[in-house]
Amino acid sequence: MVYRVTKRIFDILFSIYSKIFKNPSLTPDQIERMAINKSYPYDKAREDFNFSPVSFEDGIEKLIKEIKYR
Repeated sequence: MVYRVTKRIFDILFSIYSKIFKNPSLTPDQIERMAINKSYPYDKAREDFNFSPVSFEDGIEKLIKEIKYR
């Protein structure tokens, strides 16, 4: 489930969180960077390297198989 909150509400919630947990594992900057869309065109990679994207789920499945058989 995803909840969308304004920056102001997020700042208030994170301030409270930081007071409860003295050394939070994530900073507001890190969380903001996670929210940025990191989708990029891959046309050149497809042409130059015969690249074809895989879904997140398929990528994780392949990674797990590689790790198991190392």
